[in-house]
Amino acid sequence: MAAGGSGLQDGEKITTDGASRSQESRTVAPVRSPFVTRLLPAPAETVARLEVPRGGKDGLLSVREAAEQLGLCPATVYGLCAERAPPHIRILNAIRIAPADLAAFIGARRVGT
Repeated sequence: MAAGGSGLQDGEKITTDGASRSQESRTVAPVRSPFVTRLLPAPAETVARLEVPRGGKDGLLSVREAAEQLGLCPATVYGLCAERAPPHIRILNAIRIAPADLAAFIGARRVGT
């Protein structure tokens, strides 16, 4: 070992004093069956009540949903929103588009009608 007990040097072996240092294993927390039953599927009426409505309360569409309806990638819809088309609502970093505004946007760009 190095002078002053600063640690091991390259090639030095670790030695022990030979004392047994095993610890008994113990359970940290008992397993309770109610925890397991809470992870099982709930009845259908409970699941239906907990579902998140698609499009929010007013049926607003996310950029991804609007992109799916337009057949575009979400990046293109973000670009259109940056150009202020279609009309949209921005809440912090979230952009939402009303289905009626999306339909009007499609109608205004229809060619040959």
